[in-house]
Amino acid sequence: MAEKDIAYLVVNDGSADATEQVVREIMRGRSDVRLINQDRNRGYAQAQKTGFKIALDEGADIVALLHADGQYAPELLPQLLAPLEAGEADLVQVSRMMRRLDALKGGMPIHRWLGNVFFDWLGKSGVRHENGRVPQWLYVVQPATLGNSALDRLP
Repeated sequence: MAEKDIAYLVVNDGSADATEQVVREIMRGRSDVRLINQDRNRGYAQAQKTGFKIALDEGADIVALLHADGQYAPELLPQLLAPLEAGEADLVQVSRMMRRLDALKGGMPIHRWLGNVFFDWLGKSGVRHENGRVPQWLYVVQPATLGNSALDRLP
């Protein structure tokens, strides 16, 4: 595989936990990690929009959205990036609910599991949540597909 110029952007959405301190500690040993602190929690969609906008403004070739809470395995990124790098796709989306019962076996509370099953169904049916996203999907996208006009439509 060819050498890649990779940068990591962490959008801290006003969290009250130790996110900022943990990321700053990582940044001490790495020049490829950047932290954006939002002054308050503006919600998932706004944090996502902030990260996408910065990536677009800085000329990223590919953008991957990965949740910091371990919902998705970063080890899968090379497999997910391959169709974009080969020019076979402009967008790859992955649901953590592919094998639904695994989430329950892994300890997901039943009420969250039911919500995830519902939103997974919405995403597969082409219906979008009122804020324009399907929350349990991992996105890997070409910035041209994202475009600033698409970002402007996010709430």
